[in-house]
Amino acid sequence: MCGIQLQKALGTEDSAAMMKLATGENGLFRPRAMKCLARILVCSGARVVLSSAWRSLPGGKQAVNWVLQKWGLPPVYSCTPGEGADRRVEHIWSWLAEHRDEVVGYAVVDDMDLSEELDVTGFRTQPSCIAGHFVRTPGSVGLTSGHVSRLLTKLQKEPTLPPEAGKWQIQRSALC
Repeated sequence: MCGIQLQKALGTEDSAAMMKLATGENGLFRPRAMKCLARILVCSGARVVLSSAWRSLPGGKQAVNWVLQKWGLPPVYSCTPGEGADRRVEHIWSWLAEHRDEVVGYAVVDDMDLSEELDVTGFRTQPSCIAGHFVRTPGSVGLTSGHVSRLLTKLQKEPTLPPEAGKWQIQRSALC
């Protein structure tokens, strides 16, 4: 599985306007980044699990699927549950718990740093549960050819997964 953060919320409810914003050299889905994504998906057989705000925007998932289709790629496989960018790691971990029997590898791509999270005290940071599968991209540039090999390597790595759906919150601190 491949969790892809494509972009933050646009704040528009018009899917046609979102699709227009999404495409082209200055769009949110730049051709260079889409070529990189296509290479990753084709080489690995990974599928896109959407964890960004696109999944909850009216017409957002449709816009992402339209761009994926334009590039000859399969549509979004699934979306992570939950709301709030500050809880993205938790959303991804919940999705992994729910789908753990399907996951043979995964990589998480985002321009927000998901490699660390606050510990149980809320005062110190610690590596997040997905840190070993995470690649950060620059927000102004997005996915580049330099990220491709790193992501392909992470997709081949033995996945770090929650023990089983519904019980990860209790055992989470022991896993991370």
